[in-house]
Amino acid sequence: MEKTDASQCSSGEERFKAVSHLVQGRGFHFTQAHLPEALFQKLPQLASRRERFLTLMHRYSTRLFLHDLLAGGPEVDPTRLTHYVGRDHAARLIEQLKVMDLVEQTDTGLRHRFPQWLNPGWLLEWYLATVLSEEFASPALFNVGLKGARCGGDYDVLACWLGRLLYIEAKSAPPKGIHNPQVAAFLERIEELKPDLAIFLNDTHLRVKDKIVLMFEEEIIKLKGLKSLQQMPVLRVQEQIFHLAHSIYICNSKRDIRTNLRIIFQHYLSYWSKTSIVFQSKEESQWRGK
Repeated sequence: MEKTDASQCSSGEERFKAVSHLVQGRGFHFTQAHLPEALFQKLPQLASRRERFLTLMHRYSTRLFLHDLLAGGPEVDPTRLTHYVGRDHAARLIEQLKVMDLVEQTDTGLRHRFPQWLNPGWLLEWYLATVLSEEFASPALFNVGLKGARCGGDYDVLACWLGRLLYIEAKSAPPKGIHNPQVAAFLERIEELKPDLAIFLNDTHLRVKDKIVLMFEEEIIKLKGLKSLQQMPVLRVQEQIFHLAHSIYICNSKRDIRTNLRIIFQHYLSYWSKTSIVFQSKEESQWRGK
């Protein structure tokens, strides 16, 4: 699979550099990284339909449907696309994907035109990088490899958010498919790269409190000892969004990924911002206005 590196960036060069500088400042260099437009290099038929495809990707039901669509080879039996969505909903999604030239009808069923290597995890990482870039004015790269990193695997999403380094670990599997080693690897990557803000995002509408949060507590004890969990407990922000020390966040995608990211960013800033407006008394406001 072709990777995007600094020499391949043209219109995205400045966005690439914005993230690269934050990573290089920590002593690392990229071995691989993708800008959001990488998807359209792989699927050029989407270039003129990107807004329509992005609108579809905003919906949790679409992401579940694509999970089924990409589960096997390009030849697809339409009857196996209804694990997560109803038959009528699946039919509507199929028609929309046909219009975008991503799916075609065959004598035996359907054939999708996504590359064989493309999986739901890669697509989720692309989506998050796109949302960060377009809705939060934060240049973002995804599927990032770092030279010299001791921790195995890739950094799913790295972004320059308000001049800070943001790291998102994206999981497309339900909580039952996520296990302690994955949480441990996330914490180890944080230890190594030292981002300003890190988010463990599970793309599910199921609760993360029951399993994911418990695994975080277990792995923090293994990594830092019992006292560290007492000093840095996992606390709820709201609903299924949690934080550790206002810098590591855990969330699902219920409501909307964009909404949950917004809540996390506001929560982070309310604690760490040194320039936030302090409510003044009426007398002080009048004095300052003179």
